[in-house]
Amino acid sequence: MIKKLIVLSAALAVTACSTVTNEPVKIAPFEYNISASKNDIYLTAVDCTLELITAPTSNGQFFDYQDKESGRLAVAFQTKYPATFGVQIPLKTTMTIKASDNKLNIRFGALQQDLGSPIFWTNVYKEKDGSTSEAEIKLKETANSLSNCIRERA
Repeated sequence: MIKKLIVLSAALAVTACSTVTNEPVKIAPFEYNISASKNDIYLTAVDCTLELITAPTSNGQFFDYQDKESGRLAVAFQTKYPATFGVQIPLKTTMTIKASDNKLNIRFGALQQDLGSPIFWTNVYKEKDGSTSEAEIKLKETANSLSNCIRERA
């Protein structure tokens, strides 16, 4: 019971003095035009994903699903983003890729960060001033790296 109270009070202290809202970040899909067929984009997306994305250490499954016919794949992955004082915050999410002729769509969902004890994994929340968080910047960089890899190889 005491441990639960400590966690609750720490969570309240973080949100009361925080620069973030209580609304989780939702990232709009990234869309790229790529001059290639759906199959070429899809197969290249699988290769580039395996090359550029790191699976979460706590999850034994990397691809949530793959469906060549629909041109979709989903990946659970983990990365880090920089915070104040050079601290690297662990970040995990699910990335969904949809390939169609001449188009690539990358979508991120379930964005969570590990703030350490006592909170551990929690949602990434929107900034109160409307600015883009470091976690969002990291995911945009990930999407751009992936799309560049696919564009170069497809």
